[in-house]
Amino acid sequence: EETLLVLSIMLRFCRLTPRALSTVFGLLTLVQPGRGIAGVKLSTLQFQKTVERVTLRNNFDVEYTAEITVGGEKLNAVLDTGSFDVVILSTECDYSCGDVGLLYNEQRSSTFQSGNITAEQFYGSGSTKSRECWDTMDAGFGPVEHQVFWKVYSASMALLQDSSFQAIVGLGPPQSSIEFARSDLEQAREMMSVKQIGNGDSAEGQDIVANYEAILQHAEEAESLAQNFNLEAFSICLGKELGSAGYFIWHDTLPQSQPQGMFKTVPAEDDLYWTTTLSDVSLGALPSSKLGKSTPLGCHSGTKCNAIFDTGTSLIMVPSSAMSQVQTALNSWRDISGDCTKLSQLPNLEFTIGGEKITLPPDAYVGEVYGDLRQVDPELQRFMPHLKALVERRSGNLRAMANATEADSVAEDEDVFDDYSWDDWDFSGFGDNCVPLLMVLDLDSHLGQSWLFGIPFFRKYYTTFKFKQDATAKPPVTPESISFAEKDEDCRPKAAAEENFLPVSSEDRPRLRLDASKLRVPRWLKHRVA
Repeated sequence: EETLLVLSIMLRFCRLTPRALSTVFGLLTLVQPGRGIAGVKLSTLQFQKTVERVTLRNNFDVEYTAEITVGGEKLNAVLDTGSFDVVILSTECDYSCGDVGLLYNEQRSSTFQSGNITAEQFYGSGSTKSRECWDTMDAGFGPVEHQVFWKVYSASMALLQDSSFQAIVGLGPPQSSIEFARSDLEQAREMMSVKQIGNGDSAEGQDIVANYEAILQHAEEAESLAQNFNLEAFSICLGKELGSAGYFIWHDTLPQSQPQGMFKTVPAEDDLYWTTTLSDVSLGALPSSKLGKSTPLGCHSGTKCNAIFDTGTSLIMVPSSAMSQVQTALNSWRDISGDCTKLSQLPNLEFTIGGEKITLPPDAYVGEVYGDLRQVDPELQRFMPHLKALVERRSGNLRAMANATEADSVAEDEDVFDDYSWDDWDFSGFGDNCVPLLMVLDLDSHLGQSWLFGIPFFRKYYTTFKFKQDATAKPPVTPESISFAEKDEDCRPKAAAEENFLPVSSEDRPRLRLDASKLRVPRWLKHRVA
């Protein structure tokens, strides 16, 4: 079967003479299934590039996972365009990585191989320590041999202890891995030069630099998942209803093969992220209200901006100036209507990406947040200053409640939080009927000010990411384009309707209610902010 598959591929894509084809057939008859000739790997030819639509499990509306198989073990994985490596949580990590019974155990795999390089991965919500490894991986369309990944053996990441995933499959541009490894190496060398690691010539410091050199070499030489999967295009679509599933489509049909006008396609403008140009970001006008015009948020009057698309980030991330304007606007709408819980009274978020006008409904940026905000990882709190302010204000309100109901006043250092259930923390009870479901991102690049569109974007748009494959280039896989289409109720692309810039009539649709302790930001962010 493998021989016939290889021959069919060669007949389709190669111009071979009958004699050459006969020679190829003779060689292939010597190939042992799944192995190859003299170590030549045939894994990328062992499955057909057929469209595979897999279901994404919705985890609290902040994260979606798909089932993958590694070394025969089933794992739940975040398919993440904001990451660039495959990272797998292992039993060696113990309970700091979650339920041990669900974690990857290499002892159960007959195809596992371990390397000697160790690395540390940084995320907005913590970090992991891992080791270079290989194993057979199946993401839904057949096994692919010798897929490289980082096996986590230690973690300092609070959300992992109650996480719904055991793997992160990075689908970001492979060049990111190289650039960040190079940046880490430069920082290590700089620290050596100023003798911040022991003595400048210490064995410890030299070992650290050598390890970073090995990580860079690994990034430059290892086959990325996109390369190993022979991946040209993939898509994501998330259900719009709260708690509904999503879908991930491997080897998806290219947008140019779809009916004309169905997709809007923009070029990928960078080799490090799935990004394109962004302009004219505003909150739309509300004709029925006293606010008769739109509210500009940024990227106007020639200001350079870029939009990053990240399937692994829970919310939309905006500059702090835009966050302040959204909060001010929400306060104004509350003053006018007395209540902003009805989404139909709020405007769309409007912007232009790559020259194409896009809108997102109010529930993409407004909703409720619950969970013990005091326990949110400090690394994550940097991106949620408005929620931190709410916690501080809530503390004052609870103290006032305690003073009003108890004979003795509450000491300033007493933790009154313990005296109230989370019903007492319902924001609506304190007049906070709406909060921005946004995170702050103050980041400039050579493409200008960065805005990041996470999960809320994919609830409205069926989005296709297309790679460019070039075996002569380094790396051989680079981002080429991003395409968007309206989606139907079954989460499939549909013919584009006329773009609606009026508020969405969705009064009876519940607002998003998210657990702050489970929110995720992209891995690369800590590198860039640092």
